[in-house]
Amino acid sequence: MENPVMEIQKILQVGNFDWLNKLYTNYLPTKAQSDTSQTIGLIIPYKDAPDRYGNDTFNAIKNGIRLTIFYKLGFKGSMTQINIDVMQLMIKNHWRIADSKSIYPDPDTKQSIKVFYLEKINHI
Repeated sequence: MENPVMEIQKILQVGNFDWLNKLYTNYLPTKAQSDTSQTIGLIIPYKDAPDRYGNDTFNAIKNGIRLTIFYKLGFKGSMTQINIDVMQLMIKNHWRIADSKSIYPDPDTKQSIKVFYLEKINHI
């Protein structure tokens, strides 16, 4: 079973999104936290839970990933279309959209932020 964070990273890289300038896993470097000139993606795990119980054990792991997109200041593309494209790509790669939060502005940087919660059941 592939590391879920690395799996999402590969999916997004293969998606070839021209609006996505940088993609980070597990943490956002200090330098990137104040960079409002690029659209940045951050992939972190939020769930690794036993699932599919039977015969006194579990038979699968439910993995959860939080994908956060920090849009660059003055972003000109359609964020709605980007949301649709990302969700369709994840579903095509067998990830369920557990939640898709509304886009909101960061109070400090004024960047628009979008958060997706993705889940996948991996049988063991």
